Amino acid sequence: MFEVSFPTPRRPYVLMQLGSETISFDSYDESQLPLNGAQLCDTLRALGTDNLIYLMMLALLEQKILVHSLRSWMLTAVAESVCALMFPFHWQCPYVPQCPLGLAGVLHAPLPFIAGVDS
Repeated sequence: MFEVSFPTPRRPYVLMQLGSETISFDSYDESQLPLNGAQLCDTLRALGTDNLIYLMMLALLEQKILVHSLRSWMLTAVAESVCALMFPFHWQCPYVPQCPLGLAGVLHAPLPFIAGVDS
């Protein structure tokens, strides 16, 4: 078992025989990474690292996250950045990055969400 080589870009798949079982190891496909670096830069500039880390903690613990901003495009940038940084996990709860004020009653729901409201 200690003699099995790691997968590399030239050899992405490695097979190992362990008893009667064949175990395959493969390298991570970088093309699956989320590609929204520009939004992440905007989010970091607007929130700072401490606040972004706090948002990530809330998201990973499935808490309610309400974002408000005078710039409506920033709502989507922050919400998308939080979801992208959760990779390889996916946000499974309600996600409304641009919640109209007419639907603000949704924010009283007893479940986690990521929502953005124009302030």
